[in-house]
Amino acid sequence: LTDGGNERKFGFNVPTTSITNRAAAPYNSGDGCISGYSALSGVLNDPQGNNFFITVVPDGEDVQGTTNIGGITDYDVVAIGNGFISDYTVEAAVGSIPTASVTVEAFNIKIDDQLSGHGTGVSAGEHDAGVPGVDLDGNSGTNHYAFQSPMNTTGSSDIAALRPGDLEFRMINSGEYIGLVDMSGDGSAHIQSFTLNVPLSRTILQRLGSTFGYARVVDLPVDINVTISAVVSEFQKKNLFVELCNAQTFDFDLIMKDSACTTAGNTKLAYTVKNARLESETYTNAIGDNESVDMTFTSQIGGANDQNNGVFMTGSYPLFRVLPFYPQGARKAVDGAYSGPITATNPY
Repeated sequence: LTDGGNERKFGFNVPTTSITNRAAAPYNSGDGCISGYSALSGVLNDPQGNNFFITVVPDGEDVQGTTNIGGITDYDVVAIGNGFISDYTVEAAVGSIPTASVTVEAFNIKIDDQLSGHGTGVSAGEHDAGVPGVDLDGNSGTNHYAFQSPMNTTGSSDIAALRPGDLEFRMINSGEYIGLVDMSGDGSAHIQSFTLNVPLSRTILQRLGSTFGYARVVDLPVDINVTISAVVSEFQKKNLFVELCNAQTFDFDLIMKDSACTTAGNTKLAYTVKNARLESETYTNAIGDNESVDMTFTSQIGGANDQNNGVFMTGSYPLFRVLPFYPQGARKAVDGAYSGPITATNPY
């Protein structure tokens, strides 16, 4: 995890706090993103998926942060067509660098022995095959809406990683935590790890006359899962039977900041989970071990425009230099959405 730029490239709605690159409010905040909306807004409303281009460089070279990629035949490109995110998991734990794991399922894969989308010096026969994406009729290489220019960097070149000591975790609710372990005040449990899982299982829709499916639709409902592991400090006076009718929900903030030795206090990447309900609390007490607790929460997403439930992201990435912004959701079917300034008539 760095500044949220990679999450934006995957198609998540990740507004950025980079003020110099923010378009005029209230249209958007950041690279084509809408503030206040779920991070899954564009992903849920997307029937075609994204094309992913993975640059493979020769041994001894590093493509990270490269601005001059050299000759077009010096690199290989693994291109994945119509890729849909089926799982996204964030893990932050004591003593470990926070990481994200992404699973992508696709319709097609294509390998080039040169940079994909580069026109100079490429013969017509080699480049006419086009990008790896297939259109809704199942035809390959004819999707002119696909992004063909390669990104030359996988993230912001000045951020190597976010350190575990620069993380802040907040648990917000309308009253006391309904479980048995104390989670507030001087006796609150000591958080050891935080895991956020966003499962996005999809069903392939088929039709006669097409080799590929014409869409991968998200299986609803979508449940956001949060797991918190902690060392127990104190207990609360609680009765499980009394709490069975408690419908209280919780909000979680996982804030990742700049290193304390640089510009401490600036938020680089932040996750917010809204309206999560306690599913289970597992308390462990064994000889020779600290008392520990594992808590599982679930938040259900209502839809692409839901502003009150699910997972929300905020990054600090700069404006991408290759495209003005990445279209999200159904706007990816509009050719003009891939260029031009962000305005009131073309907000995202």
